[in-house]
Amino acid sequence: MLMFLLACSTTNEPIIIADPVVVPPTTPAADPCGAAKNTCPDYAPMWTPACPAGQRCVTFTNACPQAVSLSYQIGCNGDGSAGAPQCACTAGPVLASGVSAAFTITNGDYASCLPSWTPPCLTAGLAVTANHDGQVGCRGTRIEYTAGNAGDPYGMFDSYDLDVETGYTVPVSYGPVLGACAHDWQAHDCRPLVCTSATCPDAYATPTTGGCPDGRSPQPGCQDTYNANDGYVVTFCPVPVPPSCQNAKACP
Repeated sequence: MLMFLLACSTTNEPIIIADPVVVPPTTPAADPCGAAKNTCPDYAPMWTPACPAGQRCVTFTNACPQAVSLSYQIGCNGDGSAGAPQCACTAGPVLASGVSAAFTITNGDYASCLPSWTPPCLTAGLAVTANHDGQVGCRGTRIEYTAGNAGDPYGMFDSYDLDVETGYTVPVSYGPVLGACAHDWQAHDCRPLVCTSATCPDAYATPTTGGCPDGRSPQPGCQDTYNANDGYVVTFCPVPVPPSCQNAKACP
């Protein structure tokens, strides 16, 4: 209740003074998409023996005669420093000969980014390194993905590459699995990649260059190409070995 006090003046007229009104402090408006966008405590459940029905996955198949160990990193910046969410080198599945494993690509619900994107285990970029059994680590033949684009920072998994800058360890081929013909397959160079040596032209040999004779970027892109359930297939020790520097996948 508002209280009033009387005070004297030189004219002996009463002066009415109101108690000061206390204004509660304002809470700063929350930044709907500027906070941490991923709080996933553990990505191990993202690895499964096969791609769950209705999901988008990167499926890894070991066609080598010996086992292949996978290690992975999520949320690294381009210079290798930790971004969001986790960048530590983590041991993944060990694939016996003839065995497959799938990593589920988890996109976000961009209509609900308070307090963070949902669900919590979004896949913000992924690098998977392959070594033979017993050689766990993030150095060697690397399969890399840059998730999203300017309007979709954690989605789609549409930009991908091979990298042998830290060494070559296991021959690999991989590429997108397109469930439907896309209008932009040629513009975005949506094509398969292969690497069977330390000098494979499809891979990054330096931070900026590959070895295809036409000078193309070693980082293809499938922006706007994917349907909800499209993904990638990775094969270690492929037989027969696909050719390097293929063109983009044409519509049938």
